[in-house]
Amino acid sequence: MGKVETALSCAQKAVESGSDPASLVVRGRCHLLLGHLQEALEDAREALKMDPSLVKAVLVQAESLYGMGEFERSLVLFHRGARKRPDLTSFTRGIHKAREAIINAIGGDKFPEAEETTTGRSMTEGSGSSGHSHTTTVPTISFTDPKSAKAASKRLLGGLSKDKEFLVSLLGRRSLRQE
Repeated sequence: MGKVETALSCAQKAVESGSDPASLVVRGRCHLLLGHLQEALEDAREALKMDPSLVKAVLVQAESLYGMGEFERSLVLFHRGARKRPDLTSFTRGIHKAREAIINAIGGDKFPEAEETTTGRSMTEGSGSSGHSHTTTVPTISFTDPKSAKAASKRLLGGLSKDKEFLVSLLGRRSLRQE
């Protein structure tokens, strides 16, 4: 009926009177509708601690993170929920809106695809007591469109992007190369 404040009050009483994690999900959903994103996130996390199978709590958590601008984390949760409940269109819509928000944030028109590199950068953890070291391959993001790469570089470097362009132009000058 659209009376979210009343529903929040009822959900609060249900949370106080028992230990049903579903009431936390309902209260979290009410907080979400009222724009209390941090409270919604806390309720969803608490409900998931009590019962990790509550898919609706994953949805509240994902929506809260999305509202806070944590698009990557929300995308992961939308995917997690969609795997558990592919019949819920809320997860599919969430995936699409989180992907679009990420595209808008990096300034491109396509979603960058992560690719595992075998010869790329690696992170080596120090040797442990056993004397063995562990190397982990770091995924890199490749842009198929040069405009996307340039836009992402500008967003990352901010005011330093002009300096980078200048240095790249210097590298291209034959007169400055040492041979």
